[in-house]
Amino acid sequence: MEKSKFNIIKLGTAGLWDFPYFPTIPFMIQKIFFMPISIFVSLLFGSLPWKIGENLIIIARANK
Repeated sequence: MEKSKFNIIKLGTAGLWDFPYFPTIPFMIQKIFFMPISIFVSLLFGSLPWKIGENLIIIARANK
């Protein structure tokens, strides 16, 4: 983004949304456990530092 002459305003992650994480635990159990946590964290914080989540969110503004 910076090489394309955009100013990065905020950089973060959307949390944990891409289930399954553990191959030995059924998908629905993981979804029931992780989905409410992801929704709560998203509502509370908006985004998290990039090291914590899996989907990158970049808010940037084009330079004039």
